[in-house]
Amino acid sequence: MKHPSKPIRSRKQEKPELLAPAGRIETFCAALDAGADAVYAGAHAFNARMRAPNFTIDELTRMADYAHRSGKKLYLTVNTIVKDTELNALKQLLRDMRAIHPDALIVQDIDTAHLAQRICPNIPLHASTQMTIHNVDGALAAQKMGFARVILARECTIEEIREIRCSCEIELETFVHGAMCYSMSGQCFASGLIHGKSANRGRCLQPCRRLFQGIPENAGNRSESNKEETTDPSSPLSDENRCFPAYSMRDLCAAPILERLIASGISCFKIEGRMKPPEQVAQIVRAYRLLIDAWPKITAEVMEESRQLLETAVGREPHTGYYLSSTPPVLGAKETQSGRPVGRSESADTPGFFRISPRVPLKVGDRLRVQLNPNSPPQGFTIRQILYQGRSTKRPPVGATIEVAAPFNIPPGRWIVKASDADAIPRGFAHRI
Repeated sequence: MKHPSKPIRSRKQEKPELLAPAGRIETFCAALDAGADAVYAGAHAFNARMRAPNFTIDELTRMADYAHRSGKKLYLTVNTIVKDTELNALKQLLRDMRAIHPDALIVQDIDTAHLAQRICPNIPLHASTQMTIHNVDGALAAQKMGFARVILARECTIEEIREIRCSCEIELETFVHGAMCYSMSGQCFASGLIHGKSANRGRCLQPCRRLFQGIPENAGNRSESNKEETTDPSSPLSDENRCFPAYSMRDLCAAPILERLIASGISCFKIEGRMKPPEQVAQIVRAYRLLIDAWPKITAEVMEESRQLLETAVGREPHTGYYLSSTPPVLGAKETQSGRPVGRSESADTPGFFRISPRVPLKVGDRLRVQLNPNSPPQGFTIRQILYQGRSTKRPPVGATIEVAAPFNIPPGRWIVKASDADAIPRGFAHRI
């Protein structure tokens, strides 16, 4: 169906809202401190990140009050499919959320939207990206159903977004940074089939991030850098069984094209990552805050400062996603797990420790992650003790060979990834709420 390309009404180009994720109190505080205009979070039920710590109703109430006193917003997620047997629990949750006074509810299930309109009619509804709204007709349908905003499918190009913007009044929200899903807008069955943990119920274990044995069909199309990485014996992709991250996606990073996205009329830029640590979210927020504030004159200096901020955030290889092409080369992330590579584990003389010569600084309190088995999820732990030259230390010299205590056995040759930094969030950071 051909839709009019002329805007329905004249719109003044405005700076988009910057929306950050929070899976724990520390991240909520860090995002607001770093410059987020709004934060989205979930309760302990019916949210798409059930593996995150998430929040109690009391915590969400205090978070909403804190955000509003700071001139910020709090959006709550009720964004999984719901079974008939769960409707009473859903109704109670919606009644609880009515008392919290959030600025919007993000929903996926149509019946959830209908119940929310009946139980808490004063709370605006945002159509989740998992509704897979990716064209003008979908946006118009959401608008007719009473949604205030559509979180567009991540597979939309800038041209498609511009057409949607010119053809309907509803607010548009898009992701600009974070992990991407191999399946269409996160509607994946792999985790449910393999692990019995459904992504559509908020319990995805990300089997797409595992290493797969054999040579991929597109092995001949891999870039030269990817080929070199695969044959490098020090690489995490190098394996005697020839394992490859066949379905692992690169991370979305729209910073290089943010001016074009703002010009397309998007109302809100969203950062993915309710499972991410506070310091990573904070750095990402700072980078995009810098760019949005500098618009419409984003200079080369501002772009470079933003790039450096994003460099310090833990993540996979960046890519502009589907914005510039409906068939982008987003597959083939060298790092299957989000994090900063530290190095390979070695045998240690001290029981309960492993030896390593880290590429990046490590200290007591940092969180590490290790993939013990290609067919199993990675395991994480917080560093409790470090030995340097036989003595316990909290901060060993950078580049020194050290021994690190681990709560489980880590065999030699396993890749260690740094997931978060202990210095990023000051002590007592969360107690202000």
